[in-house]
Amino acid sequence: MTLSKRTQHVLFAYGLHALVILFGILGPIAPSANRLTLTHSIADDFMQWDSQWFIYIAKYGYLIPAHAQQAFAITGNVVPFSPAYRAAAFFPGLPVIIRLLSPIGALVLVEILFFCSLWLMYGLVEREQPALKSVAVILFAVNPCAIYFSSLYTETFSLFGILLIMYGLRQPRAWRSYSLSLVGVMIATSMHDLGVFCIAFTLRFIRLRLWWRALGYVAAAGVVPLIYEAYLYATVHTPFAILAAEDTWERSWRAPFVNVLESFIRYPLTLDTLVVALMMGLVIVQIIRFAMADGTWRVTREEQVVESLESALWMAGILLLSACAYIFGDPLKSVLRFLCILWPAFVPGFLLNRSASARLPWVSALMLAFGSTAAFGAALFCHGWFFQ
Repeated sequence: MTLSKRTQHVLFAYGLHALVILFGILGPIAPSANRLTLTHSIADDFMQWDSQWFIYIAKYGYLIPAHAQQAFAITGNVVPFSPAYRAAAFFPGLPVIIRLLSPIGALVLVEILFFCSLWLMYGLVEREQPALKSVAVILFAVNPCAIYFSSLYTETFSLFGILLIMYGLRQPRAWRSYSLSLVGVMIATSMHDLGVFCIAFTLRFIRLRLWWRALGYVAAAGVVPLIYEAYLYATVHTPFAILAAEDTWERSWRAPFVNVLESFIRYPLTLDTLVVALMMGLVIVQIIRFAMADGTWRVTREEQVVESLESALWMAGILLLSACAYIFGDPLKSVLRFLCILWPAFVPGFLLNRSASARLPWVSALMLAFGSTAAFGAALFCHGWFFQ
């Protein structure tokens, strides 16, 4: 049986991703004293830091008993938790999957969904910028946050949900495609609070005057958060449990890009600062490109979803959040996690008008820069050091 060109390209990109992660696992870095041992298997390389929260929520629920809280002290968490429902900052989607499949089973699902995400990504780019379809999936596969997409984290699930939304919006009038968007937004909003920004894609239905479909999409986006809020209210008796839990993570908010400026001016220059600044630059460029490509109220090409006003608004929302997030002493801490799901930033539009031979040096340089950074990040993560 001969594989399609699409499948071949996606397999190649996934292989590069796996190679980068393998370099990380084998990297000559001493294990951190904070390294977690949760399954006593090689899977522990992919279950560090926040993975512990998802696993323990799956096991105990959102009120983790005092005796189990002691396991969190190794990663610097103060115990006993205050408030007791500190775990409420983590959305229920991944804990439910872990509960159903076990941590290792959930990790296998992560890999399957990441491959499927690359396959969907290829199809979306092929429809709008066919010359960049292979480049886009390869660059994303080895992006600086590659380790998150093979770890027991929510990023792969969020990415998969977003891609389903976009794939469905290519034919928003067809019921089957519309259903894909509904499933996608339910996945995205069940995994992480960043899923709320997917509400931006409602605008596509409004611009097409598909009023009932817009209403259905908003309803689908709210289903899991409302169920989760009802559960928390019944369990911990406060409608503000998520906000109170998130306040314990020491993140505050400043004017846009203060975090970047302070990281360059007040603190020693780090690789993380450079990568975050690069990612923000890539995102800003794409937001401008997409807004210019689809800047009128009337939708002229219904199948144009990636380079669309809705995509620009979705990216702008997450970029603004990333630019305002601030943690004292490390202003950009975890900001790269917010940015890494903005996959259209990895579609290098500046290469569109270049020949294949002219694109090769640029693509090679980007692959080398992204891949080496991703391997270093994977090495840190797998050995128990904080990714950034």
